[in-house]
Amino acid sequence: MGDEYLQLLAPWRQMVASGLTTWAENPEPTRSDSHAWSAHPNFDFLTIVAGIRPKTPGFAAVTIEPHLGSLKHVASSMPA
Repeated sequence: MGDEYLQLLAPWRQMVASGLTTWAENPEPTRSDSHAWSAHPNFDFLTIVAGIRPKTPGFAAVTIEPHLGSLKHVASSMPA
């Protein structure tokens, strides 16, 4: 699952390479430079790759089941 996630990041890598500091709706020629739905890789990284999910409501308890794919190491955290 981790490798599939990493392969889907090509559009976001392009945005970083273009110097964008927010996630655009679409790449050039026209774009909206701040779209909430484009931020889902941030959430997906924590839930898929790092595997941090609520076990009980409100994150009173958590489940951590990482899916690193080809990654050798990942460091992540969620605020309490």
